[in-house]
Amino acid sequence: MGSHLIMSGWVAWMVALIGQHPDWAMALVFVTAMAESIAVIGLFIPGTAILVGVGSVAGLGGLGLFPVILFAIVGAVVGDGISYWLGHTFKDQIRGAWPFKKRSHLLAAGEAYFHRHGGKSIFIGRFVPAVRAMVPLVAGIAGMPPRRFYAANILSALLWAPAHILPGAAIAFSLDAYGWPSSRVVGITLAAIALLVLLGWLHRIGRSHRPIR
Repeated sequence: MGSHLIMSGWVAWMVALIGQHPDWAMALVFVTAMAESIAVIGLFIPGTAILVGVGSVAGLGGLGLFPVILFAIVGAVVGDGISYWLGHTFKDQIRGAWPFKKRSHLLAAGEAYFHRHGGKSIFIGRFVPAVRAMVPLVAGIAGMPPRRFYAANILSALLWAPAHILPGAAIAFSLDAYGWPSSRVVGITLAAIALLVLLGWLHRIGRSHRPIR
């Protein structure tokens, strides 16, 4: 509980800092989205909280909404690409490297998910926090063709980024629009709701034990 409060306070401080220094925002969004998708590192990055927070800053007019989403997409694609490259380059040598040598369960979870869902795990796994940072690494180790990997990587990032940015923006728009919501607020809110519904659906699929063929 204490660590959760510390993390929440840290995220709030970072978002407040971005509000004061918007020129830093795009770098933060890119690095956050990228780091959250890199094997091992992504397990410790509170990416969702940061991106929703930055989205709220954009919703209040402090940042351009489209550039924020664009930088999140690019960061997510690059992060998955780094993990895939590591697995594709070093293959089974990864198993004997830190931290997998002593914590084999980290890699085992990603392997089980990949073998259960096959190529679709790259797309669906993006939306499942427990395996998001590990599946691209496993795909590289397993020899998944680059063209197939990057197709799923890019398509999933195109949905993942707005699903994390738009909710914060919608809330901020609503709080800022006194009285009856404007058409802009309604449009952003509906888009955010639609993406959240899709996110929930993908999460349910990801948790399913049925193989996807």
